[in-house]
Amino acid sequence: MKTRLFIVVLIVLAAFYSCNGNRQNGTNAGVNRGGYFDEEEKKNPKPEYILMRLGLEEVECKTGFYISDLCTPIVIIKWKNASSEPISGSIEVKGIFIDNKKGEELYTDTNFFRYSMDPPLQSGLSKQFSLKSGIGYTSVAILADADISCQIYVENELYKTIKIKNEELDSDRIQ
Repeated sequence: MKTRLFIVVLIVLAAFYSCNGNRQNGTNAGVNRGGYFDEEEKKNPKPEYILMRLGLEEVECKTGFYISDLCTPIVIIKWKNASSEPISGSIEVKGIFIDNKKGEELYTDTNFFRYSMDPPLQSGLSKQFSLKSGIGYTSVAILADADISCQIYVENELYKTIKIKNEELDSDRIQ
């Protein structure tokens, strides 16, 4: 009897680990969150691979200067759950804003595409979020010759560097 119980426990544990071995933090089982698909990607990570590992794809990305009290560099991103499973767990995104003319880091903004307490993002749905510099300018005259870029990190891995367009944005959402 003890032997049979031991074997049943081993089978249950083996089934549990085989189901959860490819599934971390609630992401799609076909996605290797935090790992690499192959050796080529490990040597030369491509931006789309970073999102693919999380079950995401970029739908749209818009940049400019958000006009409120200050003229503030902003990146607005829309990502979609491209997996067949809901995505849960937190996904941290950081934006490092850089003044390329001065060779100076202006500000680092941290946002979460997903918070661990959020309900899962269902397959096929998209979500918007923004990264905004905490350093702004008092005049829109900066738009004439600003040279600002933003390095975007997903889960502490460089996703891409994007130039901020020198145009006014009146919303922090993609319309």
